[in-house]
Formats: sequence, structure tokens, C-alpha cells
Amino acid sequence: MIAPDGSVAWQGMPSNMNFDLIAKLINSKRKPSIAVNKKIVTHKEVLLPKEKDKSLTLSLANMSSKLQKSEHELSHSFVNNCRESQIVGSFKDIASSILQVPAENVILKDEYNKYAYFSVDTCLDHSNKFTALQLFVSSLNLKYTEQTAEKDIFELKLLDSTMLWSAQIYEWNEDQSTSFISGEGYLQADNFQIHNLVIQLSNLLEKEIVYKGSYNLPHDWNLSFDTIENLIHQLKDEYGIEMVAKKMPSTSYVITPVEK
Repeated sequence: MIAPDGSVAWQGMPSNMNFDLIAKLINSKRKPSIAVNKKIVTHKEVLLPKEKDKSLTLSLANMSSKLQKSEHELSHSFVNNCRESQIVGSFKDIASSILQVPAENVILKDEYNKYAYFSVDTCLDHSNKFTALQLFVSSLNLKYTEQTAEKDIFELKLLDSTMLWSAQIYEWNEDQSTSFISGEGYLQADNFQIHNLVIQLSNLLEKEIVYKGSYNLPHDWNLSFDTIENLIHQLKDEYGIEMVAKKMPSTSYVITPVEK
């Protein structure tokens, strides 16, 4: 937050802002305001050129999809809706969101990993994810194969569900949909099941994490760690979750061009 005199009044996670802190900042004595044209410009929105609609529509097994490639880099986003589910990002981002696996489990050469908008006309779940994946790769003239190998994986085990946070601590969305903010060493999430949690932690750590339990109620989370060891202690001490390293079979999805 930038004060009228151009100084940084406060910085931190948005979820840590509260009314008491706002009142304290407002009542703080500061230098007189300076002219707007002399203040530091902290952000300038860059408008990308509007892209022409060159979307490709396909259908398979009662599911229809639409894909449009992008010439620009796109931030990853995923909205799972029973009228239309939409995924934006790199091809690798889209495939991992469809499959609900860590990004490292999708193997795709950089030369083929472009950006796109992809949508299907239904919710995505375990029963139809491979249909959606087939539509996605077919739209790009690609194919996928599965390969399983044993590797070092972290497994989460829920020891005490009463230690999990309430789902009412963060109320970021009126419809109670899942949301999160993350960066290097931190993850805050609203209405996350443990299955959602392991995917985001896997992507942050670039280490596969799995949860094989059946507990599926949503909860809120606030994790901050600088090492895997700190994360292990925080999960156990604050959430009643044990994180154990072990060798386990892991499935990767290899995406390659269709041979001509």
C-alpha cells in the first residue's frame, strides 16, 4: 500500500490486512502529499492485442471441446463448472489441470509447449478426464501415452481431522469455490480439499505429493515454509497431517506429436 507521500505504508499478504491495521495506517502521521506526476509509477497495465477467434471445436463421447491457441504467454487459470469448464495457460498447465496431477507428471518438450484457451461443456472429474485429455491433444495434433515408474514421493496421511481449519476462515468467493494464492514457500487456500492441496504443493516444491485417503471435506489453509522439513513439521503440528517420504509407483503422461 502506497501512502499519499509516495512511501510504502505497508506490504504483505492480502489476507493479513484487517480493519484495525487500516485504521492505524490512516491515522499515521506522514509527510504532505506530493504532486501526482512526481509519484512513483508502481504498475502499468499492458494491453495485449486482441486475438482473432480461430477456435477449433471437437466432440467425443458426449463431450464437446473448444480450443484456441494464443500467440502470447498466458497465466494459468482453471474454472471447473458444469455448464462450461475453462482452462487457460500453457499446454502443460492445461493437461495437468485436466488430469489433476502435478505439472511435473506431464512430459512435453518445450518446443511444443505453447499457450491456449481450452474449454469443455461439462464438469471435469475422474470419470471423464481422459476424454477431455484426448480432445485436448487431438485439437493440437498431439497424442499422449502413459508411463509408470517407481520414484521418491511424499505421501500425506490425515491423523486428526479435528485439527484442520474451518472452511469459514477465508471467505474469498460468495459461491464458496476453491481459490488460492501461492508463491515461493507459501500457500494460502480457501475451500481446498486435501486432494487440491497436494497438487498445489507438488507444483510449488517440484516434488510429487499424493494423498490416498477418502476424506474430502473442504478447509482453509495457510502454509509458510522455507524447507520441506519445515513444511513437514507445520502440517503435523498445525493440521494433524503426516507427510512421509517413500518409494511408490508414479504415472507420467508423455505428450508427443502424432506421427505423419
